[in-house]
Amino acid sequence: MTFYKIKLILHFILLSLWEGSDFRLMINQPSVGIIDANILFLWFVPYEHKPKTIKDYLKSQGIINKKIVTRHEIMEALVMKFTLGYYPKNYSNYRHAKKRIDTWGMVFPNWIENWNNPDSLFKASIDERLDYLSTKKNPMLKRWTTFGYGSSKGNYEIVRLLTKNEKIRIKMLSMLPPEKGLQIPTIW
Repeated sequence: MTFYKIKLILHFILLSLWEGSDFRLMINQPSVGIIDANILFLWFVPYEHKPKTIKDYLKSQGIINKKIVTRHEIMEALVMKFTLGYYPKNYSNYRHAKKRIDTWGMVFPNWIENWNNPDSLFKASIDERLDYLSTKKNPMLKRWTTFGYGSSKGNYEIVRLLTKNEKIRIKMLSMLPPEKGLQIPTIW
């Protein structure tokens, strides 16, 4: 483990202690901090960089607000990120710097397999994180259920401006290469 990675982990641990975060140990999936950061990173992806399938889906649902991210998009994007190592494109600003891309899906294959099954561990854990990010005391996301196919599952919008430090934290965490045992607690 590099000095930089150790320093980053210590920073997040101290920050989470300061903010009274939850230290649940997740053995069968990436830690909640990694999942949360990858969810929130989706709001940094410009509409024009999104895959055509996602743009077509949004258009077919009548969703023209580029600040809305659907649950469908969240699931598709995170599967792509966790299996291929990047989303939406294999550009350096969307993946970690390693040449050979190890992925969270390689580290936690049982978590990612059968991801499209409605009862999958993957969907359950992502839904749990979406629920947390939209219902906590100071929510980061607002869940809309008024439009779009499957809208009862939710369409999400960021409800407050992210600080510069939060944006940096999200980007850094979403770019971390996978490592079994790496624990990044809830930091928001």
